[in-house]
Amino acid sequence: MKIVHVVSLGAIALGALHWFSDGRVPPAIQAELGSSTTATRFKADLFKAASAGRDVSPAGTAQTETERFQSESNVDGLQGGGDLASPIDVIPPDLSAVPTNPVPYRLSVSFTATGAVIEGLVPGDATRTALLQVAIDRYGAANVVDHLQIEPNIHPQWRPVIGPITNAVAELPEIGVQFTDTQVVVTGRAESALQRDEALARIRSAIPYGVSLRSEVTALLSVAARQCQTSFERLLDSEPISFVGNSSTIFRSSHGLLDRLIAAALQCPETRIEIAGHTDSDGTAANNLRLSQERAAAILNYLSAGGVAGWRLAAVGYGERLPIAKKDSAAGRSRNGRIELIVKGD
Repeated sequence: MKIVHVVSLGAIALGALHWFSDGRVPPAIQAELGSSTTATRFKADLFKAASAGRDVSPAGTAQTETERFQSESNVDGLQGGGDLASPIDVIPPDLSAVPTNPVPYRLSVSFTATGAVIEGLVPGDATRTALLQVAIDRYGAANVVDHLQIEPNIHPQWRPVIGPITNAVAELPEIGVQFTDTQVVVTGRAESALQRDEALARIRSAIPYGVSLRSEVTALLSVAARQCQTSFERLLDSEPISFVGNSSTIFRSSHGLLDRLIAAALQCPETRIEIAGHTDSDGTAANNLRLSQERAAAILNYLSAGGVAGWRLAAVGYGERLPIAKKDSAAGRSRNGRIELIVKGD
């Protein structure tokens, strides 16, 4: 039986695990493995996929009993997965090299549209040089601000991972990474959801044992999604959707506008759309919140009946909380009562 060994679960999310029959893991199994990578960290050559019987079995070492249990649980019951084999050995991490009183770790890497700012602690000159080189290769030396300090007394777990984590995000257009002793926080934006997810998978495979990852990275809209958003805004700016009195009943005169919004939505069939309901400030806040939700739901039902897939649509009522005009005039209040269609992503 042929077997492929993979260095870490994080690599699975990047497609490093192969299925021998056609070179690929079945998508359902790969997706489930990828979704479990944040919970489980490994130490050595840890994972294997067997070509016979669709067995996907963890092997190698974990650092705690909890990790071992999580690893086996993540694999047990996968679509197409077979019985567990090759049990994982528990080997606690070697703490002999940890300083008695390690300096609290802090490092910040910020890549913007125009330059980079890097500040905090690194264990030595080699790490500092390598980290700065990533930024210099992208922006040029004149556009890199260096506020790094050499601190050899940080926890040794950071020495091998600072570079790989920085390289993982270096291709994202705008990104910030904050390192602390217990958490890596990634913020910014990616060109696509795929680019974001691949970068985060690489980070998950590199972060030290016991350190969590928090992502606040957004993905830019595709060309089709941006075109949809532009069409929605143009149509709703030219003619607002009208309702009968203080109800969620749509005026028949607005059906033509809604039909044009449906046609626009069908031009970007992979996008998700939020239908945002807003009211003016007349009446109580509670009633306005309810009315805005009911109106958004009425629009959702119309779009869905007109052929827009229901999974793409979400109705959200905001009540009077987000005005776009002054409340002290009838014209302003009329503008504040509105429906918006917001493309949320592909």
